[in-house]
Amino acid sequence: MSHEELPRYHSRSINHKGIYAFDVELDDSSVKSAKLRLQPEFVQLLRDNDYEVLTLCGDNGRTKMLLILNTDDPVRSKLGYEWDEFCASNLLQIEDIIKFKIDVTDTHGTCHVYKELGRSSKKKLLKEHDARI
Repeated sequence: MSHEELPRYHSRSINHKGIYAFDVELDDSSVKSAKLRLQPEFVQLLRDNDYEVLTLCGDNGRTKMLLILNTDDPVRSKLGYEWDEFCASNLLQIEDIIKFKIDVTDTHGTCHVYKELGRSSKKKLLKEHDARI
């Protein structure tokens, strides 16, 4: 499949019109919880586009539909109820930085979620940075 044939929300897609991305660093509570707290900016984008459910597409090729909870209050909004299962099936771990990439022209709410930077990569970058100083 060429880059032009990939869905627009896919991490390797080169068509960026209408695409929004949000990074989240996972901690102990976000990996083990059935619900993930969302950034207020992400919640606002979801509200503006009338999403009530997101279909998460992980790098393992599986999808999981999760409800968007408490959209009336961006500070309390979460993605749930099986976030911990999504993390486990996609091997997401504490300290991973993941990216949510969504195409707002897609009315189905498909969102690609993938590891932007894993724990071991972060440690390697920090060691390289410290060695240069």
